Amino acid sequence: MVTFAKYAVQAVIAVLLLASVGVQLMLPVSAAEDARMYPEVASFAVIYGWLAVAAVACIQVALVCLWILAILLVGQELVSDRGVRVLNVFAGALGVCAALAGAVWIHHAFAAPVTVGPVAIGVFLATLVAALGAALGVLAASVLRQASRDRAELLEVV
Repeated sequence: MVTFAKYAVQAVIAVLLLASVGVQLMLPVSAAEDARMYPEVASFAVIYGWLAVAAVACIQVALVCLWILAILLVGQELVSDRGVRVLNVFAGALGVCAALAGAVWIHHAFAAPVTVGPVAIGVFLATLVAALGAALGVLAASVLRQASRDRAELLEVV
C-alpha cells in the first residue's frame, strides 16, 4: 500500500513539475503582453517576470523535496538527518518563494502606479500560502529532528 501511495504522490509531483516548467516558459510572454496592454506598468514587466520565474523555481525545488521525502518514507529512512535536511530545504524554498511574492505584493500595493484588485489579492494569497508552507516545513523538520534523536537513543539502549 505504501508503494502505491509513493507512486501516486510521485505521479502528481511529476505532473506538477511539468506544468510548472510550462508556466515558467509562458511567464515572460505573459509579462510582455501585459506590458503592451497596460503601458503604465510596462517598466515593471521584466522584473515581475523574473521574480515570477524565480518563485516558480522555488516551488519546483519544494516539489523535488516532496519527491525525495516520499522515497525516504517508503525506505523507512524518513526519521534521519537526511530527512531533516530535505525538510529544511523544503522550508527554505517556500520561504524564499514567500519573500519573492511578498516583495511583488508590497510593491504592487504601495508603489505601483496602478493597483489592480484581483491581482493584488492573488499575490497576497500566494505569499500567505508560501509562508504557511514554509512554517509547516520548519515545524515538521523540528519534529523529525527530535524523532531522529529519540530513535538514535532507542537504538543505543537496545
